[in-house]
Amino acid sequence: MIDNNIDANQRTISLMYSGYGPSEEDMIKIKETALVFDLDTSKIDIISGTDAEILRQSTNRYISETQELEGKLNAANSNLKNTQNTLDSIRNIPKIGENLLMEIKKLYPQIEACSYAETIIYQDSIQSSLIPMVIFTTEKTLNRSDQDKISEWVQTRVNNNDAKTYFEFNE
Repeated sequence: MIDNNIDANQRTISLMYSGYGPSEEDMIKIKETALVFDLDTSKIDIISGTDAEILRQSTNRYISETQELEGKLNAANSNLKNTQNTLDSIRNIPKIGENLLMEIKKLYPQIEACSYAETIIYQDSIQSSLIPMVIFTTEKTLNRSDQDKISEWVQTRVNNNDAKTYFEFNE
């Protein structure tokens, strides 16, 4: 039996079986049980035979619903992963300045500090994409040639030719 329906007002019972339905022995037990409860055995409907198609339709519906839910779950997981990657990128921004300072100090020990940020430059209300901005603080003035070399190095290091490099001199 795959389903049943009892209508107390009409005093009817519908039993749905898959395949060939109940055996003769099962039918006798069903009718005896109905008589025990004072039910008219003529109001017991046995639905069988084509139930395999009903099962197939139900199965297909459940498979379709499952696939739809899996699709929604995959989309949610993808969005979550993208958000996590974005968050990781934002968290790593301060580390870039620290890494730049550690690397540049080996070549230019007079550089004392480094500030790194990603900013947007506006021109006539047109916004650019994020542009890296680096500010180096030095204890003594760097000549123009060294400043140019460091600026090119920063552009290469942050992989952005639009990166801006500024120098601040601590007196």
